[in-house]
Amino acid sequence: MATPTLTEIRSFTSSQIQALNSTDIRGLTSAHIAALSTEQVLGFSSLQIPFLQAPAVRGFNSAQLQAMESTPLSVFTTAQIQQIQVNSIKGFESEDIQALAPTLVAAFNSTQVPYLTTTQVAALTSAQVDALTTTQVRALTSVQLASITTESILGLDTAQFSQLSAAAMGGLTTAQIDVLSSSIFASISSGQIVQLKVSQLQAVEPENFAVLNPAAVARLTVTQIAGLTTGQVDVLTTAQVASISETVIKSLSTANLAVLDDTQIAAIGSRQIASLSSTQIQSLSTAQADALTSTQVKSLTSLQVQSIEVEDLQAIGVSELVQIPATVFSRLSTAQIQGLTTSQADGLTVAQLQAITSTQLRAIETRDLAVFDTAQIQAFSATALAGLTTTQIAALSTEQIASIAVKQLAAFSTTQIAAIESQDISALTSTQVRSLNSNQLVALSTSQISAFTSEEIAASILRCSQRWKPAISRCCQVSKLLRFRLPKLKH
Repeated sequence: MATPTLTEIRSFTSSQIQALNSTDIRGLTSAHIAALSTEQVLGFSSLQIPFLQAPAVRGFNSAQLQAMESTPLSVFTTAQIQQIQVNSIKGFESEDIQALAPTLVAAFNSTQVPYLTTTQVAALTSAQVDALTTTQVRALTSVQLASITTESILGLDTAQFSQLSAAAMGGLTTAQIDVLSSSIFASISSGQIVQLKVSQLQAVEPENFAVLNPAAVARLTVTQIAGLTTGQVDVLTTAQVASISETVIKSLSTANLAVLDDTQIAAIGSRQIASLSSTQIQSLSTAQADALTSTQVKSLTSLQVQSIEVEDLQAIGVSELVQIPATVFSRLSTAQIQGLTTSQADGLTVAQLQAITSTQLRAIETRDLAVFDTAQIQAFSATALAGLTTTQIAALSTEQIASIAVKQLAAFSTTQIAAIESQDISALTSTQVRSLNSNQLVALSTSQISAFTSEEIAASILRCSQRWKPAISRCCQVSKLLRFRLPKLKH
């Protein structure tokens, strides 16, 4: 038959529509299709639909498609599917969507995909989701993505998932996240991960969190890092730990920081360490403090060092402790100084000891003071030496007393001079003795003077004659010395 006019086709019954042969069907235009009622389109059979010219399909409206049975809709060709107008797509009901072969679902173009309703998307089977092209996946909206069932979302592979837009990622439900495979998480990009809400991120199983690309972890925000679970932090790889920026790592809770093992702690960069708060540093365990590297310790600030618990400071290795800058070392509390182990004290650098304060020096245990060598003893400033207690001075060895520089000895108070053990006084060189001022000489006890060597006696007499003139007779201690050690010498 000849191609009917629009007026003629409007008068056709559904039976007449069904009677049209393939040639008649090919002759129909989009205008003919648009002229049909919802009752008339029911006449189309699955044998006729494939013969419709693809452009003619543009005539179908949503009401017509909704009225049609699933069977004729399921035989649309890929070319026909692509001609359906975006406003008509909503005419597909859930059962119609499920009846489409995966290849037909894959035929929807990127312009049509955003017009699929959440109900239609929810009807997609795993096989249909698996058939989606990367272009289609890229076109999915966040609400559409959220509509995919947990069974069907398993159809997405890494190539597809990697094409999800950053905006769409925000639509993932926690139930969907819970069923995604490790390979999917490994494919998440930095642009995608930053779009995840804390609740979404917390839904990631620890084993899946461990496979995230370090580049993606590096993009986590302050809010996201703060919201991580202890289980997730516990499985962070060293590469992931190292990737967390210094502006973000300081938002890690102390509870989460506490689960990091020694290898994870050691992976934290120097800039990251320096950005941690005093509270975070204080929360470190003894084992974690022991894991700190030389580079990390060197980057600690004064406030951070001051916040380290004594037992944690004791756990820091000698080779690491010596990396604390002198200016920072001078800020250690007396409790921290007192808590240093003998090995740590023995390893302190000249620069660190040069920066030590009198208050800190006073806090050093005598057992620790006893291990200092000549270079360390001579490193103390005159100001710092004022802090030495009589107990500490008495505990100094003969070698240590002998190593005290002239300028240092000159800074000793009379009380400190008097505290030098008699057996150690003999170790003083004549140069050291000559450096003693009148008050220091007067402070010497009888036992100290009795321990003087002949060289020291000569040096003390020279000192008296140079500085005192007639004052020798006023120096009781020197008089005793002269009386008991040099009886023939006249005053």
